[in-house]
Amino acid sequence: MECDDGWEISSRFYGVPRRRSYGIAGSGESLKAIGRAFGKPSSSIYNQVAPHGGIRPAPRRRSRLALTVSEREEISRGIAAHQSARSMARLLGRSASTVSRELNRNGGHDGYRATLADEKAWVRSRRPKRL
Repeated sequence: MECDDGWEISSRFYGVPRRRSYGIAGSGESLKAIGRAFGKPSSSIYNQVAPHGGIRPAPRRRSRLALTVSEREEISRGIAAHQSARSMARLLGRSASTVSRELNRNGGHDGYRATLADEKAWVRSRRPKRL
């Protein structure tokens, strides 16, 4: 099924562009009207829009305190050069415990991969924390 803005709609709400549903909800339309626009029941619209009160959530961005991709690459190069966590931390201008925790969370000296560690950190940064 295709919506009037050209987006493909799957049998679930996942295929519907959420940005558009937030825009319609923000303009004061009822859930039934939004559901009609997407060809979905209002209950499926409610489940997507309600957690944020009908207001589009702010785009996610990283904390300025979090390790950057380049810092994680530097850690990876330090591992390859057999440097200690303390010496890598000194080069990065970070605490040794920050580098040590980063290594322990992401495979240790043997299994650390910078890009994978960065992706995992992005997932872990979601709120609320899920058990």
